[in-house]
Amino acid sequence: MIRYQFMKYKMTLKATGERGEFGKAQIAYTFKTPEGKVLFQGNDFYNPEYVPEDKDSAISLLGFLTLKPGDTDQDYFKDYTPEQLEFSNSMDCEMLQLIVSDYEEKGKG
Repeated sequence: MIRYQFMKYKMTLKATGERGEFGKAQIAYTFKTPEGKVLFQGNDFYNPEYVPEDKDSAISLLGFLTLKPGDTDQDYFKDYTPEQLEFSNSMDCEMLQLIVSDYEEKGKG
């Protein structure tokens, strides 16, 4: 299990040992608010890399968790809780998107 912190948000990644389509590694994750409340949790993230718990995986997942209305189709948010929707429209979400963007621009490092 690997833990990451982005601003004051905490992410935990853990390889499940399972493989999905095209051999992608299945990763279980939690994403917690600065107050320690679980905001997102699941095992529906698949990493195309062979090392499923690396920083590239964390940044890739963060990119999905910080999608906002307008970034993708509205159906993406249909199962979001009120807390998740509030987060997706927050300044924190915007700042976390900048972390993803900056990481990608610098070439993953």
